[in-house]
Amino acid sequence: MPGDRGRKPIPINLHMLQNPNWRAKKKAKNEYPEPVGDFPEEPPAWLPFTARQEWRRVVEAMKGSQIYTAADVSALEGYCYWYAQFREMAFWVMVDGPIIETLLGVLKENPAVRMSREASRKCLEFAAQLGLTPSARMKLAGPKKNGEEDAFAKHEAQGKGKRKA
Repeated sequence: MPGDRGRKPIPINLHMLQNPNWRAKKKAKNEYPEPVGDFPEEPPAWLPFTARQEWRRVVEAMKGSQIYTAADVSALEGYCYWYAQFREMAFWVMVDGPIIETLLGVLKENPAVRMSREASRKCLEFAAQLGLTPSARMKLAGPKKNGEEDAFAKHEAQGKGKRKA
């Protein structure tokens, strides 16, 4: 939108996974409630068949995560809808080809190519918001494994390095 500047703010839970600095920890303690609720197992009835299949696949993959809530359902609906649109338009491009002939005999780009391109963009936007793309998952550094500890945890415990708020 015109006038928007800078990065989009991200939810504190995602920020805590990406960069648990002292400001984020303070916000997490003071301002933000813990996520509650889960995605419904069954997709909404208004979604097309392909979108409902994608819903079930994605919800199954998201079950282990603790960052998604029932408030994220609309983003998942949008992702599944655009995924189904992309699949449908890609099918029509395969059937008719990327170039079609008009009634006057002029060759032009199949409108389904443009529509599939737009659906692909929308699908990727929603997927990135939900953490479903490889680059989005790279930002979500999960819990430490094999006894690894936070490099700053010992430093903070000693009371050093604390900044004034």
